[in-house]
Amino acid sequence: MSWNLLRFGENGVLYFREHRKVGILTGAVGLLLLVKALRGSKKHTTPLVPYTWPIIGSSAMFSQDPEFFLKQCVQQYGPMFRAHIGGSIKTVISGKLSVEILHTSDFNFPKGIQEVFDLQLLLGIKDDVPERELIRKIASKLTLRLPELTSSIVKNIEIGQTRFMESRLEKAALSSNEVRGLLIHMLALSSACAFLDRDTINKHPDIIEAFAYVVPAIAKILSTGLMGAVIPAYNTFRTWLANKTDTGMKNHKRVLYRAIRPIVERRLLSGERIDDLVQLAIDAKAKDTTDVEIVAQHVASCISILIFASMHTTSSSATVTFYNLVKNPWLVEELLLEQQEVLKKHGISPDEQDPARRFTAPVLKDLVKLDSTIRESLRTRKFYLQHPHRYEGKSDYVLSNGLTIKPGETVLLANWINHHDPTLADTEGHNLDEFRPFRFVGTDLTATRVKANFLVFASGQHTCPGRFFAVQQIKILLSILIFRYTLTPTTPVVIPQLPAHALPYGDVLLEKRKELYSIE
Repeated sequence: MSWNLLRFGENGVLYFREHRKVGILTGAVGLLLLVKALRGSKKHTTPLVPYTWPIIGSSAMFSQDPEFFLKQCVQQYGPMFRAHIGGSIKTVISGKLSVEILHTSDFNFPKGIQEVFDLQLLLGIKDDVPERELIRKIASKLTLRLPELTSSIVKNIEIGQTRFMESRLEKAALSSNEVRGLLIHMLALSSACAFLDRDTINKHPDIIEAFAYVVPAIAKILSTGLMGAVIPAYNTFRTWLANKTDTGMKNHKRVLYRAIRPIVERRLLSGERIDDLVQLAIDAKAKDTTDVEIVAQHVASCISILIFASMHTTSSSATVTFYNLVKNPWLVEELLLEQQEVLKKHGISPDEQDPARRFTAPVLKDLVKLDSTIRESLRTRKFYLQHPHRYEGKSDYVLSNGLTIKPGETVLLANWINHHDPTLADTEGHNLDEFRPFRFVGTDLTATRVKANFLVFASGQHTCPGRFFAVQQIKILLSILIFRYTLTPTTPVVIPQLPAHALPYGDVLLEKRKELYSIE
């Protein structure tokens, strides 16, 4: 059997054209499932995008051209509709309705994301699942400590880039994989030292590679193509298989537990308390048991979840922004000039070579052009559907437009629509299809501020509490690279339109700057 995938007809209906006759049995089963789905849809007030094949639904159409699919659906059905995507019917929401969802506690993000990527299964966390409020509390604690951690973050990011660049035998351009490796290693040490104390890191130096490994591990599982997009069970199987057979994952869990157990044992037995992230996790579990092994496993699970969430998302966001710099050489020089101007404003020599003295918290805050570039890079990234949330309310949830979401249903936010919707924008809402790095300069719209037209970090009760740490890491990472190197593409920089969430790529030559251009 084969078919040509067609787009929406004049009446807005999605359909396929078959070239060969489908077997009677297959057709009959498909028809029965379709009739059942359509009958069920009559009880639902939210419109359903028509589809032909029950298993495939609209997944193939969405994967082929997500931008076109979303535009046509919004035009046909408005800011809220249902579509058979990712193996089941989900509610897709855009516009101001997105904010309504994100300001309601009955929508559960961990349950929603589990359908796409089951982190607990990957980590082998079965019964002792850390409460999401504890994870948020730990991430919020990290944000509060950010001013005192800035110097340490800068030093560790600098160490990461130095070690990586010195480890390269050849001084040729970095391949796309090497670029990602550089950015990941710059983030790994700073992330490790944010979650664990430096003495622990020194005693267990292999923990840095364990932190770094999580990024390719997640990427490998998520790169399932159309098969994974259509059949969620395929993703689940690959995740389960990685937990059982991936030596890197096994090493990650072993190294992290080995590093955390002595800390937990010392504090539980001696009564020692330190005001850090580990203590929050210890206290949450110690209310139920003082068994060292159980508490240590719980703490390791909490830290692992935070590592996976932060390393994967921060490294991908850094990659997107990095390649926007590489693709626009004028932008690199403009941001270097901004560095020098801000340093002079704060009484720091533009020739200062120590990154920790150069990139202080006040300096980083005043790098407004860099901040705007990060926000614009995240806004224009090809995130078409994001933030899956499962509705856990007991009765139908009615939105302001009168349409409903039923208990147990999953909601997807069409962030791409919001990020390109001029009706949601204010002073920055012009030419939204273009990458304009300084779009937000002169406004109060920093890279961490959430709005209906910028939902990268969600919003409301579901806003990512770790966004301040993530953006600070990206700012420091890019500032160091801009200060240390010229960035020259040696192959064309490609920013893929498909598949969704694909990262930019291209070879880049990093050459040390021979001189720093001080401002007189």
